[in-house]
Amino acid sequence: FAGRALDEITWEDVERFVEAKRAQGRAVKSITNYLGLLGAIFAFAIRRGWPRARTRQALAVPAVLVRTVASAGK
Repeated sequence: FAGRALDEITWEDVERFVEAKRAQGRAVKSITNYLGLLGAIFAFAIRRGWPRARTRQALAVPAVLVRTVASAGK
């Protein structure tokens, strides 16, 4: 996501990120940690009232995606 504004990050980008980390052999726990950090960044931006982040409020990494990553690792 380097060099991109928060409102430019899409679900497809997040899914590609997860797939790339899987392909690199990252542990499920590591991937869920990355997703947690991404969600925290969005939550922080929204709390700060950054208008560009607010447009991506729904992207705040739901548990469904985390469960998907976890189930793939089993």
